[in-house]
Amino acid sequence: MFSPKLLIIDDDETIIFSFKSFLNENNYEIEFSKNGKEGLEKLTTFQPNLIIADYKMPEMTGLEFIKASKIMRPSTPVIIMSAFGDTTTKRTFLDEGAYEYIEKPFDIENIIKLIKSACHSTKETKITQRDSFIGQSQPIKSLFDKIKKISETNITILIEGESGTGKDLIATYIHENSTVSNGPFISINCAAIPENLIESELFGYEKGAFTGADEQKVGKFELAKNGSIFLDEIGELPLTIQAKLLRILQNKTIERIGSTTSIESNARIIAATNKNLQEMVHNKTFREDLYYRLTTFPLTIPALKNRESDTIYIANYLLEKYCNEFNKKPKTFSEKGHQVLNEYDWPGNIRELQNIISRIVLLESKTTITDLEILPYLPQEKVKIEPSNFEFLTQFTEKELLKIHAQEVYKQCNFNKSEAAKKLDINYRTLIKRLQE
Repeated sequence: MFSPKLLIIDDDETIIFSFKSFLNENNYEIEFSKNGKEGLEKLTTFQPNLIIADYKMPEMTGLEFIKASKIMRPSTPVIIMSAFGDTTTKRTFLDEGAYEYIEKPFDIENIIKLIKSACHSTKETKITQRDSFIGQSQPIKSLFDKIKKISETNITILIEGESGTGKDLIATYIHENSTVSNGPFISINCAAIPENLIESELFGYEKGAFTGADEQKVGKFELAKNGSIFLDEIGELPLTIQAKLLRILQNKTIERIGSTTSIESNARIIAATNKNLQEMVHNKTFREDLYYRLTTFPLTIPALKNRESDTIYIANYLLEKYCNEFNKKPKTFSEKGHQVLNEYDWPGNIRELQNIISRIVLLESKTTITDLEILPYLPQEKVKIEPSNFEFLTQFTEKELLKIHAQEVYKQCNFNKSEAAKKLDINYRTLIKRLQE
């Protein structure tokens, strides 16, 4: 049975007493904190399914808390309580990712409903995350066999694979099945942060360390204490930062910018790249000593084109998932639909498959998705066309062949209707009618 874990942060004894009195009967596991800093510490040890925090707290404001909590545990919903009904403040918290903003005094019946709803969303999110990386092919089975062998270790891992193969999902899976799964999972995309900011993001800084450092900042490595830090696109790290990362791997300590005090860092490092790091080492753009530190245990995620038996399995899963998400009627793929999906080489991997199926669910009204519904979403020059003796044409009426012909010419003209109508020697309205039919 799913027993939600609640972390309630408030220095008001009356509020704490209220929660104790009306939640004890509802099978919740509850922890209380009197301020935001204490609450952040409990995030790593208690792992709540829901956080309820006061707007004004000692040591840290509710806004500061929600920003920090979303870094440490982005999937955990946060409800903010406030005695102030300021619309602007409410919008600010919701924009920062708050699940809800409620006013004190609150109605007990309503907040119980809200808590149940928030905890249910957390449960559903976790199930989705675990089911996201699916497949039955031999390359995938081999990959997860390797992951299983290192689940009880704290070894550094390098995940290699093309863009869109799901490196972030594998990193999350590794963390959730590791000895530090109770700790935070901190993810950072090294390619998305400007070079002049990456050092402060990773290691933090002291107040006054440089112009604009008006307060102390805790870096991602500190936030990842007792957990894992995922360094995506690690090949984008500048050489100066690579040197500091090497020292962390060697000494297990970090220093904030502007500080001479070492801070212990026991965060497990999981790195990922879609680049050839060996080639970068050869070109002197990636440190050789760091490369060998990171490749203690390398994992390679196969491209979707190399795990063809999984394509239909994943496509069916995604079709059902997006129909549910978008509140659409259930859809299925026809045999020819499956054939087209299998024949395409998916250069964008799982991400491309997700994008195309989500668009099909949103834009196609038919409940059976055939090759005719799928082909317009695929780059025409990359679709494999098998030789044919044209016998298949006899199954269509003349009117249906005109529609198919119009659709094919439309794709060849890069979806330019005017150009397609001219090539078909028909007027614009006739083309639109055939495409719509």
